[in-house]
Amino acid sequence: MDVSKAFDCVLHAKLCSKLLKKGMHPSIVRILYMWCKTQKFKVVWNDKTSRSFTVQKSVRQGGVLSPYFFNVYMDGLGVMLTSLGVGCKVGKKFSNNIWYADDLVLLATTVTALQQMINLCHDYAREHNICFNEKKTVCMRFGCSNAKLLTKFS
Repeated sequence: MDVSKAFDCVLHAKLCSKLLKKGMHPSIVRILYMWCKTQKFKVVWNDKTSRSFTVQKSVRQGGVLSPYFFNVYMDGLGVMLTSLGVGCKVGKKFSNNIWYADDLVLLATTVTALQQMINLCHDYAREHNICFNEKKTVCMRFGCSNAKLLTKFS
């Protein structure tokens, strides 16, 4: 599953709340919040420049701290997915979600478990102003039953 426009969806107040819960000093969080709220942006298009404006959400594209901020913003989803208790064993370790930047892999042993995780992702996305890109999302199935399905249709 791919998070669409990942850095653009981060709500400043939710991010700051999560940073506080992770133990970041409130003074630092206040500075970051004010920095986010007072940034001015302009759009340049065909040699024309817009008026400056502020945004209510997003972290800077290419910003040094932006990947960290996005990870903090999405970390709750990983925790919630793990707490469902459904998934796979990879070696001796239980896992049901793997993240790389704005991409999420869900691991399940049953369709029911997978649907349960997708439902949780949907709810988290709605609450956190994020959107998963359906066009970049695929489902893969592994196992013996795949071989039976393939021979049935060949």
